[in-house]
Amino acid sequence: MQEINDGFDLKSAKGLDARYSKEVSGLFIPYLSTSEVNSAINPAYRYEGLTVLIANNGINNEYWYKDGILNSNLVLKEGSVPISNSVEQVNTISDLIAYGGQATSLIVKDLLRGGIFIYTPLGSGTDNGITFIATGKGIGTWVRLFEGSVNLLWFGALGNGISSLTEDKAALIDAIAYLNSVNGGSLYVPDAKDSFYAFSGNAIFVGDNTEIYGDGKYLSAIRNVDPTVGTYLNGPIFMFSTYGAGGITGIFQEGLDHLPLNDAAQGATSIILDNISDADDLFVGEVVILGCESYLKAGDPLKGRFHYQENNEIIEIDGATLYLKYPLSIPLQTDGSSNPPVLVNINNTTTINTPANVTNALSKNIHVHDMSFTQSQEGLVDGDVLGILSGPFQLGGVFEGTFENLYIEYYDGPAGNMWNHVSFINNHIRSERHLMDFGYGSNDVTFSYNIYEFIDSPASDISASLFIINDGTHNIRINNNYCSGAWNDQNIFIISQAKDVKILNNTINFPQFNQD
Repeated sequence: MQEINDGFDLKSAKGLDARYSKEVSGLFIPYLSTSEVNSAINPAYRYEGLTVLIANNGINNEYWYKDGILNSNLVLKEGSVPISNSVEQVNTISDLIAYGGQATSLIVKDLLRGGIFIYTPLGSGTDNGITFIATGKGIGTWVRLFEGSVNLLWFGALGNGISSLTEDKAALIDAIAYLNSVNGGSLYVPDAKDSFYAFSGNAIFVGDNTEIYGDGKYLSAIRNVDPTVGTYLNGPIFMFSTYGAGGITGIFQEGLDHLPLNDAAQGATSIILDNISDADDLFVGEVVILGCESYLKAGDPLKGRFHYQENNEIIEIDGATLYLKYPLSIPLQTDGSSNPPVLVNINNTTTINTPANVTNALSKNIHVHDMSFTQSQEGLVDGDVLGILSGPFQLGGVFEGTFENLYIEYYDGPAGNMWNHVSFINNHIRSERHLMDFGYGSNDVTFSYNIYEFIDSPASDISASLFIINDGTHNIRINNNYCSGAWNDQNIFIISQAKDVKILNNTINFPQFNQD
C-alpha cells in the first residue's frame, strides 16, 4: 500500500460522493456543523476518507472521517483551502439578488430578512425566503444557511396590521409551502408587538410534521381581516385536512378508493385487504380511514358517513396484511346488507379539493402552540352570510396533533372532521357559535383545561351548540374546562351516534342559559 501525507492508506481512488453536501429543495448546500453531518450520515454508510463540506460563519471548509467512522473521527481536513476566505456583507435581500461579485458566501444585514447565504451554481430556486435567484451572477441560487425553525419574517412578513396584508399573506403562504416541500419543520411567528399579521382568503393547507408557534398565548397574532374573501368557507387561516362535510369535499366523493377489508375485532393491530392487488396503491406511513356500516346523514346523498370510523396509520405492508400504528378502537364488521368494512384511501389520491384547488390529503404530526388567532367580524356582510363564519382551522382535523397555549377569538371555535389522536390543552377561546365541533369520525381526542368565553358577535345569531359530538366520533375526553358568558343557545352538548365520551370536572357558568 502506498502511504500518503495525511496518514491514510490509499486502497482505491474515492471521489466526492453525494453526501459531500446536503440537499435542500433540490439544491446541494454545506452542512452547518459536525453534529449535523453525524446525524445525517449513518455510521453503516461511512468510510475512512469520506469528505463533507461544512459552513462555519460563512466560510466553507472540508471535513473528513480521517481515522475511522466514529463521530469523533470527523475532523477538519488538513491542507484544505476554504472555499471563501472572507465574508462580504450586503444590506438587503435585493442587494443579495443583484450581487455579481466573486464571493460565494454573503451576509445580509437586514434585521428582518437577513442571514448567511451560500451561492450554488446549481438549480434554479425561487425567491421564497430560503432561496433567491442569483440574478447578478447570471446563473445559480443563493441559499440561506440555518438550523431549526424558519422565521416568518424571512418570507417578507411585516406584522403591521391591515396595512401589511399583502406582505403578511404572501409570507404565510410561502413559509408553509416551503415546509410542505421538505416534509415539514417548524415555523416561528415572532410577536408583532402591538399589532398582528394580516391574512385573508382561502385557508393554507399545512402538510405533515409541521410545528407553528410564537412567543406566547396572547402574542404572535395572525388575524383574518376579511373572512368572507375566498372561494370556500369564511375565515379559516390553516387547514390540515381537505375533507369537508360532504359532496365534492366528503370522504364518499367520486374518485376516492374504498377498498374492501376482512372483518377485524376491536383491539386488532392489523387488517387484511380482500384483494391483495389493492396493496399496490398503499404505502407505509399513510393515514387511511377505516370504516363500516355506511349511511347517509339525514338521508342526504351528498353526506356519506360510517357508524364506525377511525383513522389509522399503516406501519407495515405484508402482502394483503396491513399493520397499524394503533390497535383498532372500533370493530370492523360486515353490515346487515353484506357490505364489508372498507379502507378509504384519503392521501394517496389524485382527487382534488376543487374549492381550494389542492390535492386531497389529511396531515399528521401537527403542533400549534403559543400564539393567537383572531378574526374580524364587523363591517362585512349582513345576515346569514356571516352566519357561516368558520373557526381558525378548517376543513378538517389532523392525525396526531397538539394544539396548546393558544388564544383564539373567532366567530366559531375549533371545528372540522376527523380529529384523531389530538389534544387541545390550556387554550383561551372566545367565540359565539361553538366551543368545539368534532365533525364526523373523530377519535381519541382530549379537550382539557381550556377557558371559553361567549362573545356576542355582530356577525349573526345562528343557533348553535357548545359541543357537537356525533357521526362515528368516539373515545373523547372533555375535562377541567371553564366556560362562562351570556350563552343562551340550543344546547351545551349534542351527542348523537357517538361512543365512549367522558365529560368530567367541567365548570359551565352560563347564567342566561334556558333549556326551554
